[in-house]
Amino acid sequence: MAAQPQYAFPRLQPGYARLWAAMTVTKTAAAIAQSKHIIASKDRYKAVQQATRVPWFVVGALHMREISGSFSGWLHNGDPMHRDGVPVQTVHVPPHRPPNPSVSWEQGAYDALVKCEGLDELAAWCPELVAYAAEKFNGFGYRSPARNIPSPYLWGGTSVQERGKFAADKK
Repeated sequence: MAAQPQYAFPRLQPGYARLWAAMTVTKTAAAIAQSKHIIASKDRYKAVQQATRVPWFVVGALHMREISGSFSGWLHNGDPMHRDGVPVQTVHVPPHRPPNPSVSWEQGAYDALVKCEGLDELAAWCPELVAYAAEKFNGFGYRSPARNIPSPYLWGGTSVQERGKFAADKK
């Protein structure tokens, strides 16, 4: 799924490169803890990589951002996979995903990454493309003229982060 022209990767790549070059991690302990959590689930993320071509560490990073690496919620947005033991679709953006809520977490991740975001269409996964994929996955709302700040979804816990995080979808 192609992004709107103003959000096309070639247009945004220089900005990601600039921020990546300037960035330092400010919350090192949290970054190390999250990295260990991602590595501990590497086999599950590699299964998703096999199906989607999205690198396992990108899947893991998105999973940490959406639901702190818990396999009880959908990768799409962290909504619970079950209510009262019954499989359920997402409620928040994107709503009503996956089409069949009785699927595994990995199959739901495929829906989020491929069917909803088209990240399987990306290749040559350099740091700038990882940043682009993560921002595309979370949304380009921080780039609106009213905000125009680096996305905390990407840059939280680094020297690049600025105040102004969304508390919920569109809020």
